[in-house]
Amino acid sequence: MSPQVLSAVIYVGADVAKLSVALQLPDQSWSHANTPEGHAALVTRLQTLAAPAHVVCEATGGYERAMVGALHRAGVAVTVLNPRQARDFARACGHLAKTDGIDAQVLADYGAKLHPQADPAPAPGEEAFAELVQARRDIVGLLTAEAGRREHTTLPALRKLADARQRQLEKQLAQLDALLDAHVAANAKLAANCDSNRDFGTALARASPAMPKNLSTRYARWPQHEGPLSFAVLCGNGRIA
Repeated sequence: MSPQVLSAVIYVGADVAKLSVALQLPDQSWSHANTPEGHAALVTRLQTLAAPAHVVCEATGGYERAMVGALHRAGVAVTVLNPRQARDFARACGHLAKTDGIDAQVLADYGAKLHPQADPAPAPGEEAFAELVQARRDIVGLLTAEAGRREHTTLPALRKLADARQRQLEKQLAQLDALLDAHVAANAKLAANCDSNRDFGTALARASPAMPKNLSTRYARWPQHEGPLSFAVLCGNGRIA
């Protein structure tokens, strides 16, 4: 019997792409569209299995989020791996060349051999918070890139345009900060989670005068598949990244 069914849990590998999700069971494989209808069909199929399903996928830049949300809402266990975790496992098992992708079979094997913990379902408001955090990180990235380009710009007309772009991005950054603060204030459980990490935020603020005072309010929650929260991740070029 396959090791994927030895523990009263059936580990299902899910290789998520923009348009489709390839799935691997111990004895079969299939695919669904990466759409709400496809996710509903996936949930229905998993609920007919002989044992509880535990889906294992990797973070794919956001393409996995809708499927993961549908699984959480249906009460199906799911683990989202950091891509490095999946790749290291595949190499250790001899499945992966340098340029190979991670497929559903590798992800199913990861679950069967390592029995990862299921990710907790997000608290109310947490998914929207994560989206706002990602939007802020994107703006910070654009500001960093803009600063690098401006450094090598010599024509006054081009520097003027660069200054205008920077002002616009900084305006959007301030708007996102306000949205983050308002979102946390409107979600009691999310605010409580942030309050529980306030000492961490205070310590970071003391470590760097560039840190905003409400750092812990904005970044107390951190997606598990992003890896551990660290000062190096949060602080770069005087901004929260």
